[in-house]
Amino acid sequence: MFGELVSVIIPAYNRAHTIKRAIDSVRGQSYKNIEVIVVDDCSTDGTLECVQKWYGDADWLLYVINDENVGAAGSRNIGVQYAHGDYIAFQDSDDEWMPDKLEYQMRLMDKSSDDVGMVYCCMERRMGEEVYDVWPPAEAPMEVKSGNMLKTLLLGPVISTQTMLFDKRAFLDCGGFNVGLKVMEDYELSVRFARTYQIGLVDKTLVTQYESAGGVNSDLTERIITQSYIMEQGYEDMRRLGIVTEKLSRVYEEAENYGMVKEYLSCLLSSEHMEYHAYAKKKLKLLKES
Repeated sequence: MFGELVSVIIPAYNRAHTIKRAIDSVRGQSYKNIEVIVVDDCSTDGTLECVQKWYGDADWLLYVINDENVGAAGSRNIGVQYAHGDYIAFQDSDDEWMPDKLEYQMRLMDKSSDDVGMVYCCMERRMGEEVYDVWPPAEAPMEVKSGNMLKTLLLGPVISTQTMLFDKRAFLDCGGFNVGLKVMEDYELSVRFARTYQIGLVDKTLVTQYESAGGVNSDLTERIITQSYIMEQGYEDMRRLGIVTEKLSRVYEEAENYGMVKEYLSCLLSSEHMEYHAYAKKKLKLLKES
């Protein structure tokens, strides 16, 4: 297993100014058996020309141009269709990997049991030069951030796309990314994946995510919609695990921070689950009384 080809998929939309950093951080890996698949989602800023200028006709690089704009989730799924490797990793076109990321992950995948279908690593998030967050938190015990992670993930996102390394068969078995989601598609996939597979963690910070104002994940309405969708799909699991109320409260706190409480409660009221209705009605009553 260790030493086998890893296909690294990078979706790109108008990333002429950042994609070189992303590609260079992949090509600079200590693990050398890599192919890079860039999926251009109809860029208009010269992304293709920049990649051609920097890398020419490199035999390790495949550049795919979508016929129409399909979003990041759709572009990643398209990239998988072109992948020759039995292992798949995803990089974002504006982020950076540490040089030993894939080596650590492939070594862990190599010694893991067959039911481990994904290995991820820790990621720091930067705004400018400031590191303001690390996922998953260092203080969290390994038993909640690796292995059977369904409960952990149902309670909230932990695994970001740039940190994921999949056995391709497991990725395809789970159906890939949900193209109907505009944000947090990595979160939805990780929850769905955890229903079937164990997940391994390299407990080292090996990815840097560079955040900017106005990025796709700043669409607060879509975040609430996606969280509500995941809660709808995960209700039976959350009920079985005894975490329905905790999840409702966590997302309420998030919606409160975003100033999106009414939107969140509206989503709950449109749910088919009466427990969600009751929670929303209780919160609306308290809001009217306050």
